[in-house]
This record gives sequence, C-alpha cells and structure tokens, in this order.
Amino acid sequence: MQEHPSISKATVDRLPRYYRCLRQLSDEGVSIASSEELGRRLSINPEQIRKDLTAFGQFGKKGVGYYVAELKESIGGILGLDQHLSLAIVGMGHLGAALANYQGIERLGFRLAAIFDSNPVVIGTRVGERRVED
Repeated sequence: MQEHPSISKATVDRLPRYYRCLRQLSDEGVSIASSEELGRRLSINPEQIRKDLTAFGQFGKKGVGYYVAELKESIGGILGLDQHLSLAIVGMGHLGAALANYQGIERLGFRLAAIFDSNPVVIGTRVGERRVED
C-alpha cells in the first residue's frame, strides 16, 4: 500500500469496506454511485466517505457520484489488490479440486500457477489450462 503519512488509520481501515461495497455494486451492474448510496450500504456518514476518498485523490463528480469501476480499481490499487499472487495447489483432493476449478480465483487476487498431486491417476490430467504435475 502507498504511504500517505497524513491519512488516519481509521480512514485506511475503512478502505477494504469501500472496496467490498464497490465490488458488490459492480456485480449488481451499477456504474455510478453517490456517497449517499455508499453511506447507506455501509452505515457510514456520506461526508466521511467523501473526506476519506479525497485523502487519496480526486474521485467522482459533484452532483453525479463516483464511477464504480474506476473507484474500485483505484482503491484496489491503493490496497495492493491489483497485484496477483501466484498460487500452487498441492493435492487434488476435494479442497484442491474445488480451488483449482473455482472460476473467481483471479478476482480474489490469485493466479493459479501450478497443480501438484502424487496420485498417478490424477497426474497428467488437466484442470482448465493447467496440467496436474507430479
């Protein structure tokens, strides 16, 4: 996360809540949201939301609101969510198979890099674009 020494811990602590709300709005197909809408969903004073977001830059348009996708991307960048972590799955049992087949893994900030298992029946099979290795 970027360093902003004048930004309060409380403001930083609210950023993940803003991000989750924006992700939900995006999933619902909402393209523009006001600070009042965000405040209603999060039970946070809209003025506090505007103050928090202004601490990190200029977002939204007065009288219009915030562009959900743009603000979500910006907050995600501040939180470091724009960096995908490589994930290796070891074992293709129930949990490993569920993770390997989960379509939303990248949205959670992970990139499936490799899959391993010791079972000869499973080795060599494919899960999506990945081949199960020994």
